[in-house]
Amino acid sequence: MNPLPLHSPTNGAGDLLQVIRAIGSPTGSPLAARRLDGLHAYLAGYCRYPEEAGLPLAGADLLHHFSIYLKRELDLHHYEPLGWYGYLSARYGAGEAGFDAFFGHFGRFLATRTPVEKA
Repeated sequence: MNPLPLHSPTNGAGDLLQVIRAIGSPTGSPLAARRLDGLHAYLAGYCRYPEEAGLPLAGADLLHHFSIYLKRELDLHHYEPLGWYGYLSARYGAGEAGFDAFFGHFGRFLATRTPVEKA
């Protein structure tokens, strides 16, 4: 499965919003907008401080695997029309518990990954 495009050669934390928007935009509600901000902050933290989160990956490697993971999840569970926020709510539940469950699942997925080979 091809990952979603990450829009720049560096693929640093500054590209997270483009990645998220490429995956699917939230509904436009204030709660969904806060979730988008929260997702951006959470992944930016992972990119900058992976060791504190116990992750083996950082930066571009993390974004690469996030794009693969979320695209796979959206495809597998047929949530493409809902975008990432609708998927998160439908699959893991609304509110903080759903958000935490999603990232717990993503963290377990990451634990099985290795850094992306550099060209």
